[in-house]
Amino acid sequence: MKKISFRLAACAVIVCAFVVSLACFLPSAARRRVFVFPSVTSGDRVVEARYVPRRPVQGNIPLFVDELLLGPQSRRARPLFALGTRAEFCFLRGKTLYLGLSKEVLAADAVADDMLGDIALFKENIRKNFSRLDNIVLFIDGKYVE
Repeated sequence: MKKISFRLAACAVIVCAFVVSLACFLPSAARRRVFVFPSVTSGDRVVEARYVPRRPVQGNIPLFVDELLLGPQSRRARPLFALGTRAEFCFLRGKTLYLGLSKEVLAADAVADDMLGDIALFKENIRKNFSRLDNIVLFIDGKYVE
C-alpha cells in the first residue's frame, strides 16, 4: 500500500511540474506594452505596463495607439491629449507609420507648450514599443504636423 501511494505521489509531482513548465513556456494570449504619461503634479513621467491582446483584430500598432489615446489608468498621470481624441487612420507603409488624429487634440484646454511636448511623448511611446519603425508621420485634423 505504501509503495502505491509513493508512486502516486511521485506521479502527481511529475504531472504538476509538467503543467507548470507548460504554463511558463507556452506563449500567452497577451503582450506587455509600456505606456508613458506626464505626471499631474510635476514634470516627471508616469510609466504604466499593460497587457494587450497578442493578435488584435485591428493590428498591434492601431490597438496601442487607441490605448494610448484613452489615457492613463493611474490618477497620478494625465492624458496626452484632450478626452475624445481618436485615431482617424493608422497604417504602416514599409517602416513608416502614418497616423491621423482627430481635431479634439486642438481642444481649448491644451496649452501650446504642453502640446508640443505631448506630441513628442506620443511619438516616443510608439517608438519604444515598436522599434522597427523608422518614421512616424503625424496628421491632426488632416493637416501634417512636423
